[in-house]
Amino acid sequence: MGKKVLILLLTAIFSLAIGFSIGLIVQNGGFNGIFSFLQNDENEETPNFVGKVVTVGENTANVYEKASAASAVIYSMSSGETATCLKQTDEWLKLEIAEGVYGYAHTALFSLATDYDAADDTETNPEIETEPETAYMTPSVNVLDLYAGKSSDYEIVATVSYGAILELVEKGDTWSKVATLEGKTGYVLTSEIMATDYDPDAVVVEVTNSYVNIRAEASADSDKLGTLQQGDTAAYLGEEDGFYHIETEDGTKGYVSMDYTEMVQGN
Repeated sequence: MGKKVLILLLTAIFSLAIGFSIGLIVQNGGFNGIFSFLQNDENEETPNFVGKVVTVGENTANVYEKASAASAVIYSMSSGETATCLKQTDEWLKLEIAEGVYGYAHTALFSLATDYDAADDTETNPEIETEPETAYMTPSVNVLDLYAGKSSDYEIVATVSYGAILELVEKGDTWSKVATLEGKTGYVLTSEIMATDYDPDAVVVEVTNSYVNIRAEASADSDKLGTLQQGDTAAYLGEEDGFYHIETEDGTKGYVSMDYTEMVQGN
């Protein structure tokens, strides 16, 4: 009697399991559907687009001058159009939409081009796939000296102030190698620098005084190249001895005093 009850119980459990499995398969579009269901979490991850050809989905995609929806739209890509991805974040792709023409578009609007072979790209453009993203640092002290070697006994090759932008070349436990945006390289104490979210495509220098003179060198006594008015902005190239190194919209490169300007996030 006990064996019959046990057999009936196992049969019922087996039948329920079979029914549940069949129901799951039917609800998810057959066997292919159930595989997609089980892999759903993996498929939701954003693929790595860097160095690959991407294509616009069903919607159009605006390409912006900078990684901001508030910046100027330089092109509108239609569904199916392709571009090469040079840089990627969760929200933005940096694209080359034509030879020498670059812009930014929302990551969610793109997928890998269907006729694109990622293996071929790795072989022909390995530098795009493997190139590390540049890291930027800023001083955590008011004045930071860059030395020619890993000791304060070495010659000082440059001095920067709090808020300056430095490219991290090599990070060490005690000493790190950094470079100014103007190309001066040296070593600093790792404890005296910190990470910054500086974006070279977005930071600008804005005039806070009624006007500021653009000088040929980082000195108030150097030749005057022009003038910027209050509210005017220029591209930030670096800094030296209390001056910002800038480039204006018309291509003029020079220096403006930090006393009359400030570095801000551009649109």
